[in-house]
Amino acid sequence: TPFTISSAYFNSNTTVNITPTVTCTDPTVPTVTQSPATVCTGGTASLNISGTLNDATAWHIYTGSCGGTQIGTTTTGTFAIPGTISSTTTYYVRGEGGCVTPGSCGTVTITPQELDNASFNYSASSYCVNNADPTPAITGLAGGSFSSGAGLSINSSTGTIDVSASTPGTYTVTYTTAGSCPNSSNVSVTINALDNASFNYSAASYTATDSDPTPTITGVRKGTFSSTAGLSINIVTGAIDVSASLPNTYTVTYTTAGTCPNSSNVSVTITGNYTWTGTTDNDWATATNWTDNNWNTTSNWNYNAVPPSSADVVIPSGLTNYPTATNAVTINSLNVASGATLIATNTFTTTTSATYSRSLTGNRWYYISSPVIGETYDATWAMVNSIATGTTNSSNYGVSTYNATLNDPTTGSWTYLQTDNSNNGTFNDSQGYGIYRSASGDVSFTGSGIYNSTQSFPLDGPNNYTLIGNPFSAFISIGDLFTDNI
Repeated sequence: TPFTISSAYFNSNTTVNITPTVTCTDPTVPTVTQSPATVCTGGTASLNISGTLNDATAWHIYTGSCGGTQIGTTTTGTFAIPGTISSTTTYYVRGEGGCVTPGSCGTVTITPQELDNASFNYSASSYCVNNADPTPAITGLAGGSFSSGAGLSINSSTGTIDVSASTPGTYTVTYTTAGSCPNSSNVSVTINALDNASFNYSAASYTATDSDPTPTITGVRKGTFSSTAGLSINIVTGAIDVSASLPNTYTVTYTTAGTCPNSSNVSVTITGNYTWTGTTDNDWATATNWTDNNWNTTSNWNYNAVPPSSADVVIPSGLTNYPTATNAVTINSLNVASGATLIATNTFTTTTSATYSRSLTGNRWYYISSPVIGETYDATWAMVNSIATGTTNSSNYGVSTYNATLNDPTTGSWTYLQTDNSNNGTFNDSQGYGIYRSASGDVSFTGSGIYNSTQSFPLDGPNNYTLIGNPFSAFISIGDLFTDNI
């Protein structure tokens, strides 16, 4: 240290002790602040030291007391507090080192702020892809954001999960607050796919005499089966009692009982004829305006049920009572036996076909007309119905149309279906035809349906004879025919 000695004289035998005068400046007591202004629990902070070291060599930082537990030193105006801050702590700072004498400390107390409450929850831990979209309840600080891994469709603002748009799997949903001390929490959510409800029967249709079929379940087992009325089905196994079921086409539904119940449908048809029995007499033979409607009387049918739209209906011969349908009817097919009748005064639809048969004695001519729509006659039809060929002209089949003549029907001419299939055609409604079978049996007409409304047929001019016929599957009154036509 520099010092000054005044002038003096000494002899050579004298020892001189010189003590220098030392000049040393202590540091100032610093002002200490924290950075950042808000410190969150578990966060980090720095000390801002404002002061002059003077002859001190460094700022020394303590906790507990001034000169207590030293946590570090710095020669600059900042000091990073080591570790994280989890509780209120006072920090003491003073300059030390060199020739200075340690003095008072500058202090700052840091009280960490609690982290935001990021608590939230969904109403369940798992959802099916067909459930209502869940929105979480935020029990902590609102206004944060949600996130999750790829595959989960989630609204980042509300946390609502679009379950139908999400890929089945287990996800971690994170909610992060946006307060002064952001925090986050996690909830596990599972999205489950719907149960596999696949099943099948060995066939699409069964007759009443088949073995009872049991389905094969290829999806989740232990579900239940159901169907519409008329099908006798075991709700546990899905086995169908075909003999106890009404002929119809049914939708069988299998519903699983797994985590996410699902259902699938299979169509099964039970075949069998709905046969008219006429057990219940509605006195149709005495009706005046044909307003009776015994078609819908269940006791008139063999299954004690009105035929559904998929039914194949048979009207047999030899009965006392026959059906009258004044309401609209739709069935799959109709077969009216020889001698049977069916009165239909409303729309009567057959999905596939309508067949009407008439028993004729062989080797004699009959005048007959077709009571079905669209039947054609050709060589094939003639052979199927055992139509005779001519004795004098073997090219002629016994299917003929009458050509009008004036005044005398006996002088009219006939045009015959030919064995080479010429003169073939479609049976016109209300037109009469000559038919000649080679042996006794039925002539069968099959078309797309039956006539159920007034039919008209043009006559061949005044005084000409025209062969006409009944176009219906029921009798008509000749007296009414004469009354209705001049």
